[in-house]
Amino acid sequence: MKKIGLLLLLLISLNAQSQIAINSDGSVPDNSAMLDVKSTDKGFLVPRMTQAQKTAIPNPATGLIIYQTDGSIGLYFNEGSSATPNWIKVGSGSGQWTSSGNNIYYNSGNVGIGTTTPSALFDVNGDAKINGIIVGRGNGNIGTNTAAGNAALSINATGYGNTAAGSSALFMNTHGFENSALGYNTLYANTNGYKNTAVGSHALYANVLGYSNTANGYFALAANTGNSNTANGCEALRNNIGGEMNTANGCFSLYYNSYGSKNTATGMYSLYSNSSGYYNTAAGTWALYSNTIGYYNTATGTNSLYDNTTGSRNTATGNWALFFNTTGNGNTASGADALHRSTSGDNNTALGFETLYSNSTGSYNTASGAGSLYSCTTGNQNTAFGNLASSTTTTGFQNTSIGAYSLVSNTTGSYNTAVGYNTGPNAANLSNTTTLGIDASATATDQVRIGNVFVNSIGGYVNWSNISDGRFKEDLSENVPGLSFINQLRPVTYRLNRNAINTYLGVEAAYKGEAMSGITSGFVAQEVEKTAQQLGYDFSGVDAPKNEKDVYALRYADFVVPLVKAVQELNEKIMAQENAMEELRQINEKLRMQNEQLLQTIK
Repeated sequence: MKKIGLLLLLLISLNAQSQIAINSDGSVPDNSAMLDVKSTDKGFLVPRMTQAQKTAIPNPATGLIIYQTDGSIGLYFNEGSSATPNWIKVGSGSGQWTSSGNNIYYNSGNVGIGTTTPSALFDVNGDAKINGIIVGRGNGNIGTNTAAGNAALSINATGYGNTAAGSSALFMNTHGFENSALGYNTLYANTNGYKNTAVGSHALYANVLGYSNTANGYFALAANTGNSNTANGCEALRNNIGGEMNTANGCFSLYYNSYGSKNTATGMYSLYSNSSGYYNTAAGTWALYSNTIGYYNTATGTNSLYDNTTGSRNTATGNWALFFNTTGNGNTASGADALHRSTSGDNNTALGFETLYSNSTGSYNTASGAGSLYSCTTGNQNTAFGNLASSTTTTGFQNTSIGAYSLVSNTTGSYNTAVGYNTGPNAANLSNTTTLGIDASATATDQVRIGNVFVNSIGGYVNWSNISDGRFKEDLSENVPGLSFINQLRPVTYRLNRNAINTYLGVEAAYKGEAMSGITSGFVAQEVEKTAQQLGYDFSGVDAPKNEKDVYALRYADFVVPLVKAVQELNEKIMAQENAMEELRQINEKLRMQNEQLLQTIK
């Protein structure tokens, strides 16, 4: 009875609606509640049981609540019917989601957003937005498109097979297909262009209709509208507009190309200034840097054909080859610094380090060998083969030198031919000389020299032939002295001091031998000249010096002429003597007959 009294003191109240209030403040139950329990220091306990006990409850009513004390501990209610109960856990950890502190996770089954049948762990039907970045198919919801980035493929209509990754990638694309854009603003303006690939911020930015272009690098092909171009490197082919089939590999390569086509540039700044030049190939940093409209040029090597602007059909292989060429055409330079200073010369060929290095406007020159025709500036049609061949020739033209150090003394002379090591004229301005053989040296214009001072035999199988056709001879005069000239000549034997000759000519002999030559028969040229002058005879057999470094020589074949004249003069004297003797014989015979007649008379 005491307990019942205490319970009544708790003001168990029953109102007209059969509501119950359990509290200590005497308040009535809330109108919306059948049971209103209030307390500020105690809780409400539901029945506690194990999972097995929960399962064993017979015919549990729908909504029945219990607290499970084992397994997945927590508050459960029966969501099912009494016949088919379905116990659902209430609160944290309920269902398939699990919470841990501020984290919530799910470790079994698939999650679908916008679909009731998710086919993957996370299946979103429609574009998703992650930290402000939209990921999905882009506008049009075409299954073959992939868009990742704010405004990527945002107005696409029918374009398919496109991949856009980056903010505003393929932003304007409507009908273009099979494009790949990776990076901020890549292929931004593309509408109908197709099969383009852009990797790097603003790559192929302005492309609208161009197709089959590939751009890899910051602002690569940024202004492009052309087709089938390939750009690899930051700002490569950046300003290309209508150019097609260009290939640029290297930052800033083909940077200013606008309408040039079929160019290939490999190396930073290669073909940088090209605007409309075509069929150019540049391989090397700064190669063909200044080219604008030149075409069919090939430059291989750092700074090769650097200054070329409008020159065409040039080939430069080697660092700094044809560096200063601007308008020259048809030049070929192979070797570092070959044709380095050439500006407007045409059709030159230089093979070797620093060949034709100083050439500026000279044309039609050919040089092969390191340093050959090095100093040639404006000379034309020179040919040099060999190390430093014609290396000092500056303005001379139509010279030919074959052999190392050949024609090394020539500067302004022309029409010279030198064949052999260390051969050529011994002065800077001689012309029309021919030297053949090692150390052969011409000492005057219009001179031919064969061999050096050590040669002791020159010959062949037939005699030397001089042109002597009467059809071409004029001013004939029989004024050749004979005996008067021959009788004054002094035949001698002698030896030549070879070292003295080389010293006088300024020739550094390639090899050293005996100082003196063998014994030779002949005349002294100065004596022959003096004899001829005394007789007033302009004798062609004396080859007198033409300058202070020239030497006397004799043309021994020319001695035949005065010798013939001498023989003729001797023959005339003999004939005169024979005639006189015949007259004496006849006189003697007449006297003899007269004597015989006289003797007959006497008898």
